[in-house]
Amino acid sequence: MKVPSLFALHPADVSLKRYADGELTERERDSMTTHLSRCTDCRSTIAFLRELRAASASLPVIQPPDGLYQRVAAERAAGERFILPADAPLVRRSVSVASARGPLLFVVLAAASALVYVRATRQDDAAGSAPSITPTALTAEDTSAGPASFLAGMFSPGVALAQVPPSAIAFVRTPITMVDGKRLRAGHFIFERRLVDSTGRSKTISRGVVDITLASYDGRQAWKLAQSWTDSTVELDTIFMERDNLRPIGRVSRIRPYLRYDEIVVRQHFVGDSVLGWMHTDRTFGRPVRRRLPPESGPYLPSEALAPFFLETVNLAAGWRGTLSIVGWAVRQNDVYFPVALRVVGEERITVPGGTFDCWRIAVASGNASVDFWVRKSDGLGVRTRKRSRSQPGGLEEVVYVGG
Repeated sequence: MKVPSLFALHPADVSLKRYADGELTERERDSMTTHLSRCTDCRSTIAFLRELRAASASLPVIQPPDGLYQRVAAERAAGERFILPADAPLVRRSVSVASARGPLLFVVLAAASALVYVRATRQDDAAGSAPSITPTALTAEDTSAGPASFLAGMFSPGVALAQVPPSAIAFVRTPITMVDGKRLRAGHFIFERRLVDSTGRSKTISRGVVDITLASYDGRQAWKLAQSWTDSTVELDTIFMERDNLRPIGRVSRIRPYLRYDEIVVRQHFVGDSVLGWMHTDRTFGRPVRRRLPPESGPYLPSEALAPFFLETVNLAAGWRGTLSIVGWAVRQNDVYFPVALRVVGEERITVPGGTFDCWRIAVASGNASVDFWVRKSDGLGVRTRKRSRSQPGGLEEVVYVGG
């Protein structure tokens, strides 16, 4: 299975703008039209660019007051000058009219963007809960809820994917090493999320599916993990990792609906010690993803969806322990990643819908949160995860392996 780069799937922004302005050649236009016929993201970008152009063209022409030129010319002739601060020395440059157009164009486009934002906000306010087709700005509040995955919060402090400050971590870092990615198994896996009351009775609240396959990504051998969960919310989370060591390559996460939007999309690409990308909704141009991932906090899991499978790639034994970090959306400074500590605390034989298994019981800690995690001794697959329920006093939340 060959998979192109996450960002190679879409034309460059400059190409989209040239298409919106009608500047492409016939061959380029035909290729772009084919892509646009199946890509809602790029169609929305072109729609915005055209609205931006129309908005900038409709800006009023500001007329200078009478006598402005004559007054400025007279002041210059009289030798009047501004005195610059001592820490800002004057740099003399010869500025042509053509080179001055860049800053002026930026000001015009910025004003047009502000105009589009104001119009969109007013339309939203006037329409109440009705969706607006005009792109709007994505606020910090819109990105604070985090993913709604059936696994969300089962290996991390909470759904918000808030990064735990290093000073709050109560465990000594022992980064997991000797990860053998070739031990990961391809397959189709089904999990259920349940609420367990104080009497032990359980109620299924959602079901998720994870598919793991081998892929070729930009010429590299890779694993592709696709998680899907459908309930009142639809979430699709796809991640790519290097085959040999599970180092993250890229991720695309989609949630429908999300807060007041029909859809939110997060794209991430891992380069060196950084995660880059973009997040947008059906009605916004979105926000950038540009964060550093400190090597000392690794290894990094690109998504919580990988957590039930990651321990297939290490050698577990009594007393084993290790630390890693799970990457969040990384749009805001406080949702970049969270450190997690794992420790084998015992052995148990447990029964879940997928069968009865001899397991290692693992304590998972992240900040002040703690989770119990059971993995099969035979292969390291996570078959049950439990934590205290916030919505049900005295109860538990769990994710269990159902089968494949």
